[in-house]
Amino acid sequence: MGVPGKKETGDRSPSLDKNKGHAAIHPLRCIVGNVRSASWIFYQDLRPVPFFVPHPKHSPKNLPMKHLFISFIALATVFLSGCVTPLTVENSAIQVPLSAKEKVAVVTIENRPYVLSGKKTDRFEGIMRGSYGIPINLNNIEKKKFTDYIGDRVAQGFSNAGYTVTKLSLGHGATDAEVRDKIIEAHSDRGFAVRLDDWRIDWGGFIVPSWQFFYAVDISVYDGSGTLLCRRTFSGRDVPLVEGKDSIFNNSVKHYQFKFKEFLNDRRIVDALRGIKDHEAESSSHVKDRLAELQSLLESGLVTDGEYAEKKKQLLDKL
Repeated sequence: MGVPGKKETGDRSPSLDKNKGHAAIHPLRCIVGNVRSASWIFYQDLRPVPFFVPHPKHSPKNLPMKHLFISFIALATVFLSGCVTPLTVENSAIQVPLSAKEKVAVVTIENRPYVLSGKKTDRFEGIMRGSYGIPINLNNIEKKKFTDYIGDRVAQGFSNAGYTVTKLSLGHGATDAEVRDKIIEAHSDRGFAVRLDDWRIDWGGFIVPSWQFFYAVDISVYDGSGTLLCRRTFSGRDVPLVEGKDSIFNNSVKHYQFKFKEFLNDRRIVDALRGIKDHEAESSSHVKDRLAELQSLLESGLVTDGEYAEKKKQLLDKL
């Protein structure tokens, strides 16, 4: 029934999105609703004056705590994302330092211990901390396996450089032998394997904002027969620069581009992509295998702690 003295303008119900099949609501209404709801959290927690006078149906008595929490996360995401469009794979591909008309097989292996143990999902990209440092898991914005998120950008980078790319898929914690077999099956000129031992962002709270990036990555280059040409390991912690009002996700992937540019400009990796073998790579791979065997002997009780420590030192001295 219309309001007396006011002309009816037609059906006031939300229009249906023909593609998605649900009510299409203006984004501004969603943001305002979240802000009004989240203001009560700040009021109850920090006791400032509420940002808006909340509507009765948004009061703590009528709004379940779960919805309040979701509203708070939505509000935080609005602030952090800067309401910008996510970068596409094409716009965030890695930069390969040389061009070639060759075939390359690309594979990214999930080896992060917190994912292998099941503590984090395989979409995990990092954490965001609230005002009191309480961590909230962040999954990548494309909601896909993080190895695919990185692998797509690696594959696109090689494609941009003129390579014909085959993107391979392997399970979590795949061994070097499984990687070699997969590369041989691809019948490519080169194999490029990225093993993620650690890769996560840590976005600190609102009171003292901070941003850290932790990485430990193993990059291996093979020839078409599965022979290891080069293996390089990179690890560290960065404090990336934040560019303007861009989103946390876009700033992160820009930093990933920067890191891969560093990795791929390593002389040994560039030589390996050209087909030049790094003789230290074979020695390094051998030592890594022997250390794994030694660890297994220790765990089975076949060597003592003293024998393990002595043999481990001998192996590491060969590097």
